[in-house]
Amino acid sequence: MTVTMDQVQRTLGAEEPNYAAAARLGTDALPHLELLAAGPDAGLAAKAVSLAALIDHGASATRVVTKAAASQDPVVRVAAAAALSNLRTMPLAVATRLLVDADVGVRKLTLRSVAAAGANNAPELAASLRAISTTDPAPDLRRAASALLAGDTPRAD
Repeated sequence: MTVTMDQVQRTLGAEEPNYAAAARLGTDALPHLELLAAGPDAGLAAKAVSLAALIDHGASATRVVTKAAASQDPVVRVAAAAALSNLRTMPLAVATRLLVDADVGVRKLTLRSVAAAGANNAPELAASLRAISTTDPAPDLRRAASALLAGDTPRAD
């Protein structure tokens, strides 16, 4: 099925899109989602990142999430952090970068994604998790990182 940019934009135009229904657009929507994820509308970009990771768990979505993680807008980086857990293989370099993000919401969602993906044992993340567990200004994130390091399920409320 050929998917147009207009279809993708209409699907994501709702304040809270039905992502399960939107995912039925399929992989033909990915090029459009990649463009929207890099666009100037942070809300639309965040929705595009989320949908890309739901549609495709491989290289295409990983590319969208990786680019979104480098966005200047924290709303887009939060979406990238949340989308990490939907990818087949978590890009650990991206997770590491997001774990030290200046925005507390980005760090929080990255911790949740790391926990959901079971990536807390990845040696590449250990230093970042230790740093969060001891120095993060948010006590709930310190507790969540400590729990992850201990192999427990964290709560980062």
